[in-house]
Amino acid sequence: MMGKASRIKRERKAAHLREVAEMPVVLGLLELREFGDFESVIVEHPELLNQATQEALASLGDAPEFGASFRSFAALLADPSSESWVTFRRLADERESLAVDLDREADEINEMLLRGEASSALPRIDIAITAGTEAGLALSVGALRGLRGRALTQGTSTDRSQLMKAAIAEFETALLLTSEPAQAAELQMLIGLAEAQDPEGDTHESVGGAIARMRRTLDAVDATTSPGTVALIQTNLASALLRHGGPDHLSELEEARSLSEDALRYRSPELNPRDWAFTQLNFGAAVEQLPSAERSDLEQAIRSYEAVLAQERAVDERWLMGYTNFSLGRLYLGLSDENLEILDSHPRLSRLVESGEALVIAGRYLELAVRDTAVAPERIHHGRALAALARVREKLEDLAGATIAVREALEILTIDSEPIGCAHAAQQLGWLKAQEQDWDGSAAAYRAAVAATDLVFYARLETTSREADIRTAGNVYRWAAFAIAKAGALHEALLVLEGGRTREFRRRYGLTSVDHDLLGALPPALRDEYLASAHATASAPFGAPAAAPARRLQETLTSIRQWTGIETFATGATDDDIRGAVEPGWPIVYVNPTPFGTMVALVEQRDEALVEHQDLLLSPTSTAVFTRIGMGGEHEWPDETIDPSRAFMFAAASDHPISVDLHRALAHTLPWVGQQIAVPIAKLLTASKATGATLILSGPLAAVPLHAAPLDETGRCLLDDFDLRYAPSAVSLVASLSRPHEDGASPLRLVALADPERETQGRALPAAEPEAREIARAFPEAFTRIAVGRDANSSFFREHAGQAEYLHLACHAGGGMFDLNNGGIALADRIVRPLELTELTPLNARLAVASACQTAQAEILGQPDEVLSIGAILLAAGSACAVATQWSVNDAATAILMTRFYEVMIGEQLRPPEALRAAQLWLRELTNDAEAKYLSEHPALAADISERRARGEAIGEPPDQADDHRYASPTFWAPFVALGA
Repeated sequence: MMGKASRIKRERKAAHLREVAEMPVVLGLLELREFGDFESVIVEHPELLNQATQEALASLGDAPEFGASFRSFAALLADPSSESWVTFRRLADERESLAVDLDREADEINEMLLRGEASSALPRIDIAITAGTEAGLALSVGALRGLRGRALTQGTSTDRSQLMKAAIAEFETALLLTSEPAQAAELQMLIGLAEAQDPEGDTHESVGGAIARMRRTLDAVDATTSPGTVALIQTNLASALLRHGGPDHLSELEEARSLSEDALRYRSPELNPRDWAFTQLNFGAAVEQLPSAERSDLEQAIRSYEAVLAQERAVDERWLMGYTNFSLGRLYLGLSDENLEILDSHPRLSRLVESGEALVIAGRYLELAVRDTAVAPERIHHGRALAALARVREKLEDLAGATIAVREALEILTIDSEPIGCAHAAQQLGWLKAQEQDWDGSAAAYRAAVAATDLVFYARLETTSREADIRTAGNVYRWAAFAIAKAGALHEALLVLEGGRTREFRRRYGLTSVDHDLLGALPPALRDEYLASAHATASAPFGAPAAAPARRLQETLTSIRQWTGIETFATGATDDDIRGAVEPGWPIVYVNPTPFGTMVALVEQRDEALVEHQDLLLSPTSTAVFTRIGMGGEHEWPDETIDPSRAFMFAAASDHPISVDLHRALAHTLPWVGQQIAVPIAKLLTASKATGATLILSGPLAAVPLHAAPLDETGRCLLDDFDLRYAPSAVSLVASLSRPHEDGASPLRLVALADPERETQGRALPAAEPEAREIARAFPEAFTRIAVGRDANSSFFREHAGQAEYLHLACHAGGGMFDLNNGGIALADRIVRPLELTELTPLNARLAVASACQTAQAEILGQPDEVLSIGAILLAAGSACAVATQWSVNDAATAILMTRFYEVMIGEQLRPPEALRAAQLWLRELTNDAEAKYLSEHPALAADISERRARGEAIGEPPDQADDHRYASPTFWAPFVALGA
């Protein structure tokens, strides 16, 4: 038992009471047992009886946690009689006895919390805190406040954020009342863990803050810190690192593994089985998650988890065994998703996956996990185990069992307690209900999944975190839209589908009128900060340079959304987004293939109102679309008909598509797409009496030239009957329509870059310069800037592109269908990656033409609904319209088409989509004689093409006796698409 003076000294340090530190003789009074000794002290220190000392002690008596001790001091010194001394000693002894009782109570409460009995522990904690506060026992109160914080983190309230905030407040109070380094370190760690578990706001940011706090705590330990305390901090820091999942996740996993290894030097099942088990589980998780074959050792992870199970009796924590079984079940469940490189290095596990035994093993572990985590202090562990078990049951085709498990999971993983887990579980339930054809149930589940996904996404402060969320969310918006439409809510379905598209781009496009109205209700300072940060984000380049302004904007949006009534400010899609994108005679057509069928929806303007139509096709499904387009197959599922040599996606993504038979791929793909998708669209457009349409396509279908897909045996296609343009989303089209268009009053300004790599062997584009020269004839010479060869570099682009009303790029390029970072525009001095385009200069163009290969190809793997392509980025950079290509194109055929395109657009004053359609149909029907006549009128083109044909080079397909249309193949005219207005 510590001495009474020692306890008061530590309480003094905890409360930073300088007044007491200046009166050390006061503390010595507590060591005195006899009144005579007290009288001797008074004689030696008469200053104790002066008024100033007594007033200081009395003022300290107002402190609730330690006031009683100083009030008794003040009373004794005010009346230093033997009777007062007896009262003083009695009160001091009572406080000491109570301190011992409170220490014992705290030990019992700690055991209750370890058993997950938080609800029973809280009343006892509150009673003890009241007793300790009344007696002025600061250290005891501090320890109890820490226990109260731990109990709150185990609470079952649906508002988990409030629980975490209340727990943090308790930990911070406890931190003020302790001076023990070990206890202070543990409290700092608990604050960090509670911050990491707060589901409100940016959880990635919260976990990052917790990591920083625990790293500081670990850095502050010294030689006097016990190894057990160090191991505790290391274990909890490793746990936070495992949860973070940021851009530095690999290094964080390495750090978590290293920390766990260090902690295991001091922790063992013999010394403290429970603490050792936590560290062992962290080590296993770190080893399991390391993503490369060189560093990942799944067998080692399994051994780590099994080692904990082997100590079940010693650990004696049922829920902890449940969590260990969950870890093993999760690992075996994840084996089916592992990449081949990792499985190749684990032959035993590879055999288990091939035989299907891995799923069975996963199910056994997860059944145990569900049983034992039912008593976990934090119910979320039980919810996660149920959700994982539901996935196993679904994979084993036990759909009824999967539905039961995921429903139970969603009772725990709510949008308030665990929004990420809620999103995944609700998405799974939506899928399961769709299999039952219960579309009302499916729609309800998908609504919850979308709401949770939105909550997480719009709370993120960092762009990299939002991009990670987009990849994680996958196709939830698309699948949800189909289910909601099937449930009879087409308008809601369209808003959901639109809300999942171009979410990062929309931050650059400004606000809808609804949000503008809401903005007016804000305090002027907050409104001004939003406008400033939104402008900074919109004008910043993509990529790293945009990080700071984007974060500033997100922080401002977070502040705005705290105001009652505008919690959804600048989130999701609105009616205004769709209404603003529909022009008279130009409806929007959404095409959304899903596993349940394809949603084709048309939104038209009729009598100043929007009218919506839908055709929910049972086929094709998204699986059938991918099998046909991505694998060259013929049926719903991959089978023996698969033929990669006719897989359109691979042909279009290749640098040299002819070598992988683009002609054959188009022949295999376009007729099928025409019958399955284009025909239903044509019927809807005809019924609406449309003259044009905006196509918004989802999934791999967006890579296909839908405008060229034949509607019947004659080869007639949508382009024969309608002007067509494509758009990444309605909100992007609204932005395009709102940008300045030429008014005919000012001279037109052309900036063109042509054949930048002409001096590089094998990279020359002979027709590129003639293309630019012929196009320039449509513009006043004084308002034309053309750079050719080495002059067509990034410096020229930076200096002139921002001034262009018409920007034309005739050069090499590459798409990023499978990885956006692999694409780019090849200028003379460097390749400009897609996201770097905006770093060179903002655009203010009526039209930007990327007359190069694959510039309309959007990334389809990581962030498909963001529609990230070179063409789309030109729109986001400021151009009202962009013309781009869906595969590698022939430079000579392209030069002819582009020349005609500009002639029609400028000469007939057509909008770019209308002029592009006219040029494409013209090229398709161009005969040999008509081509010769046209070239005679365009000497720059004629000189290049004649010279190349004289060398035996094929320009177009050689006409035969039956047909002399050398450019009739869609290979030549179909890859060009107009994006935007």
